[in-house]
Amino acid sequence: DVFGIFERKYAEYHGRGYSLLSNSGTSSIFSMFDAIGVKPGDEVLCPVYTFHAAVSPLMALGAIPIFCDCDDYGNIKFEEVEKRYTDRTKAIMVTHMWGDPVCDIKRIREFSRAKKISLLEDCSHAHGAAIYGGLVGTFGDAAAWSLQGQKTVTGGEGGIMLTDNKAIFENCL
Repeated sequence: DVFGIFERKYAEYHGRGYSLLSNSGTSSIFSMFDAIGVKPGDEVLCPVYTFHAAVSPLMALGAIPIFCDCDDYGNIKFEEVEKRYTDRTKAIMVTHMWGDPVCDIKRIREFSRAKKISLLEDCSHAHGAAIYGGLVGTFGDAAAWSLQGQKTVTGGEGGIMLTDNKAIFENCL
């Protein structure tokens, strides 16, 4: 079917093992948070400058967004991630704003691995964008894109989640 073909090709393009289409980018983001087990009271480090859909699913899950300052390009600063981390931090959400992924994603990834917390990417504005020789959406545990009508890759409406983690994929299902 056309949905399965798109999921497979999008995952292959990014070198990821699993993909899942949804009705919106917001739903894809919600499914990522839910799939990693975000629960009431958990904290997720988020950029203060972002589209509301990158953070609003946390409220539905009872989690607490912890806002981190951003750089001049609107991307989360590593120093803020490091400063705002607590024992209640469950994940870090990176938004690649306006398709300009200039955040220090490598240091953020190393930090998330050292702390054993999830790194999630909102790539809704960054279809095909790359940083440090890798496509956005390939640095974290999972990533989501919007396929809304004004995006570079569009389905009119929709979203897609990618991951290499089978458990995250199955939980998203």
